[in-house]
Amino acid sequence: MGKGKELLKNTAIVTIGKISTQLITFFLLPIYTAVLTNEEYGVVDLLNTIVNLLLPIVTLQIEQGIFRYLIDCRNDKERQTTIITTIMRFIVIQSILYIIIIIIASAFINNEYKYFLAGNLIVSIFSTILLQIARGLGDNKSYAIGSFLSGVAIVVLNVILIVVFSLGAYGMLLATLLGNLICAIYIFISKKIYTYLKPKQNDKKLLKEILKYSIPLVPNMVSWWIVNASDRTIITAFLGIAQNRNIFSSK
Repeated sequence: MGKGKELLKNTAIVTIGKISTQLITFFLLPIYTAVLTNEEYGVVDLLNTIVNLLLPIVTLQIEQGIFRYLIDCRNDKERQTTIITTIMRFIVIQSILYIIIIIIASAFINNEYKYFLAGNLIVSIFSTILLQIARGLGDNKSYAIGSFLSGVAIVVLNVILIVVFSLGAYGMLLATLLGNLICAIYIFISKKIYTYLKPKQNDKKLLKEILKYSIPLVPNMVSWWIVNASDRTIITAFLGIAQNRNIFSSK
């Protein structure tokens, strides 16, 4: 297959994976508006918005770095192992630090959904990292399937948890968490990520090099969040959380 056809094929596969995740809200909106109260929809929308803000801050955009460095060594299993081991160790440490901060801060946060915020962010971190590892290893098919599985799982679980079991906002948050978890597990098993994890090959020098590449990307992602989603936070602060549904579901 020529390079042009290969590029077109890979672009199509990645596009399908991305579109499948974007269609989630479209298919679920009728369920949300019919079953959930304004407050329930508003709180979930706000928590998802906060997760999108915290994700690049906690990961330091290192998922972009792992993709960038893996594409340069697709025929070098030893180098791939060093990169993946180093990044996964870093992410585990970052996640543990985040959990500690959440536990300490939870004493001052009066919100019944605060632990879902922590759980959804942790699962999103590993889902995002593993998807980028699949892409970096040249397996765009697994990337697309993982994204598709996540989207389908979230849709199905929302119907079951919200409509059948009437769990409301808890059901929405749990469905998102499980959907991302399914994606992460699929990539971890299908790509046999465990074969790339060798603690002795952790490379601190490599980590610094990758972070030099990824950290400058953080302000860019935060800027996009400010442009696309900060209005939800402002609306909640001044008009109340229920107004998130009234305003954004009408767009």
